Amino acid sequence: MGNHFGLKSRHFECILPMAAPPLSALALVSGYPHYNLYLLPWVGLAPLFFALSGRSARARALISYFFGVFFFGLLFYWFCHARSPAWVGYLIFVIVIPVIFIPWGLAAGWALDRRSPVALFVPALGWAALELLMSRGSFAFPWWSLAVSQAKNTAVMQIASLTGMYGISFLVVTCNLVLYKTLSGQGARYRISFLVTGALFAMAVGYGAHSLSKREPPRRHPMRIAMVQPSFAQDEKHEAIEGGIIASLDEMQRVFWSMAMTASKHDPRPDVIVWPESVLPVQWLLQEDMTPRPETAMLLDMADATLISGVFIGNYNSVIGIAPDGRYLGRYDKMQLVPGGEFIPWRRELSQVPALGKWFDRAVYQDDTERGTRYHIFETEHGRVGPLICFESMAPHIARGMTRRGAEMLLVVTNDAWFKYSPAAAQHVALAQLRAVENRRWLAQASNSGLTVIIDPQGRVAASSSLFEPQNIHGELYARTDTTFYTKYGDVFGWVCAGLFAALLLGLYVSEKLNLGMETNPCGDAEPR
Repeated sequence: MGNHFGLKSRHFECILPMAAPPLSALALVSGYPHYNLYLLPWVGLAPLFFALSGRSARARALISYFFGVFFFGLLFYWFCHARSPAWVGYLIFVIVIPVIFIPWGLAAGWALDRRSPVALFVPALGWAALELLMSRGSFAFPWWSLAVSQAKNTAVMQIASLTGMYGISFLVVTCNLVLYKTLSGQGARYRISFLVTGALFAMAVGYGAHSLSKREPPRRHPMRIAMVQPSFAQDEKHEAIEGGIIASLDEMQRVFWSMAMTASKHDPRPDVIVWPESVLPVQWLLQEDMTPRPETAMLLDMADATLISGVFIGNYNSVIGIAPDGRYLGRYDKMQLVPGGEFIPWRRELSQVPALGKWFDRAVYQDDTERGTRYHIFETEHGRVGPLICFESMAPHIARGMTRRGAEMLLVVTNDAWFKYSPAAAQHVALAQLRAVENRRWLAQASNSGLTVIIDPQGRVAASSSLFEPQNIHGELYARTDTTFYTKYGDVFGWVCAGLFAALLLGLYVSEKLNLGMETNPCGDAEPR
């Protein structure tokens, strides 16, 4: 590998495999909220590429795996703040899930050693494909997307309206590759690839600048919104909701009623009052025929506002809407559940394992949350609202599905008290920012403990609460009916990346075999290389 950074090759070779995984992981994590050093991810993967290049397959597999361990371990340490026994889930996640980086690292390292200019793009295509696959299915968890690290980089973030979050990640990884090739003295060989990368980056920034300066379409009357943030501690919510302690529920209900009445007196008066995720059992708001209970009807009449609230309905985590005149606007049941949080994978099988089964009965919730099966849009006088519940804001297809079904603005109800004062609440907001940009919709996120925010269609935070402070957040949302490329065509960029990744690997492999065949002598004996 030669002499890099003034270090002798043998010293560099000894240190690099051990130093690169934590160094690259730390650089990437530093870009995520609330650290927000968003320039570091653009260079942070370079040490990892140096470590992968020129290694054996076994070494590449180990380096890639340990990079994943450090990356997920540093990024998701806040798992341990969640309910007991969260540390078990954290250890499993940090030890098991990083294996996804092994095939990526094998392919990336192999491609980095090829002389073809197109090989430069293989690692970036592979990373985008990996993020795409990790955003699908029951175990989807794309929280770690590199696009989340660019939440403060509003110019680059605008390309999400075309490519989704995968375009941002592709661009970040590609720029890392350019840096790696430059520092390793291979820049001349990849001059055309560098020009292509520079053009892509310039187009992304230019598109972002245009999007940020573009005048908003004519706006009709805004929907004035008031989001109630009561700031109940998670232990307090657990005791009230799961312990069946009626006195605690009564106190929670009193707080919500009181804060809602205060919000309704704000000038200007809100059109919609929002309560966060899983506030109360639905029977505390509605009767069996889905008409408001007397105290709910009185609240709606005095506030003269639509109420949208998170509720428990049996084993469903849901959102309901009630119009000022008491009309039931329907309900949405959460479709993207959190593995290990709202359902236990292979619950029945695990509970039958000796010793583990008893621990399961003692330490883990007995009932899984039921999965919703359909989208629902709340029709209000000032626009059509598409609801999302908690972690659904990390799943691009949920927000896109709501928008394609006519949502003119998006609303996330969540309870982030699990995260305490960790960076997770700010990262959750960053995910919501991406959903707003992808679909060019105003988005409000109502949280029990914060951060409660209003986000404009360019992903900028227009209003925000503080963490763990009881307060009402007031703002305005504007209905939009335009459709972005991403809303219309979805993850086509991600699938193209996956297809090109496979095609380039196959092409490079075939090309290498053909070159080997051409280097044989007429008698068929291979010449030494």
